[in-house]
Amino acid sequence: MGNITVPAVVPGEIQTDLMAAGVLQQDPYAKYNDVEYRWVVWMDWHYSRQFTVTQQQLNEAEVSNLLVQYFLSLSCFNSQNTNFVFQILLVCYGVDTVSTILINGQVVGTTDNQFRRYIFSIKHALVLGANNRIEVRFQSAGTYADQKAKAYPYPLNESTSKPHSHGELYRHFMRKESCSFAWDWGPCFMPQGIWRPIEIIGHTSPLLIDAYPQVFNEKDGAFRVLVSADVSSILAESGVLTATVAGVQATAPFTLSVGSTTVTVELSVPAAKVDLW
Repeated sequence: MGNITVPAVVPGEIQTDLMAAGVLQQDPYAKYNDVEYRWVVWMDWHYSRQFTVTQQQLNEAEVSNLLVQYFLSLSCFNSQNTNFVFQILLVCYGVDTVSTILINGQVVGTTDNQFRRYIFSIKHALVLGANNRIEVRFQSAGTYADQKAKAYPYPLNESTSKPHSHGELYRHFMRKESCSFAWDWGPCFMPQGIWRPIEIIGHTSPLLIDAYPQVFNEKDGAFRVLVSADVSSILAESGVLTATVAGVQATAPFTLSVGSTTVTVELSVPAAKVDLW
């Protein structure tokens, strides 16, 4: 099989792009077409595109939050560094699965987990103008799984794929949807692709990377809620995190160092304000 170049849709996967381009002309779910089209699985597919970077985008900041939570707000003050620092990030919300990401020929990151978000600093790789190029070079999931299995120092049970399912082996060596290697109820497609959105953002202020609540049922019937936020900063900052749950609001002051800091706010929510399941 020689090189194949087709338009790609993002978010998406390689099989749907090949179907849209007419490369895969038969229904992959019909008969044994998933076996006939297994060559797609064993190829390493590359996604690429050109994009433009303006002088304003290189030098000016637009405050952004990667994760916008309706119950959280972040305010900062008393920056300990008055120098202007601007960071540009590539945010990949879902890459399936093993890939190397390049911008203008420079490796800016790698992925090996379908289920997580990746964030890479890319300002150093950008150039002014329309000649910026991003590439996501995938490795076949089958090849990757085989390599991991061969490097594994212990005996393996190779009967992880039943003959009637016409699947591939060693799914347990990857953080990838297991059923894509085939199951008794489904075919083996093992897709590659950028299956969730991907974007470039810029910022100077701290970024709210993740937020997650913990809920505890107190003896008096109230609910104690701990809301934690992972905040990334490129400057030393101090500020206040505000959380609002069921009309109850609480704040927590914080001091950030350069890097990632976790800030937690505690709230007590009366049972009367909570809609129970």
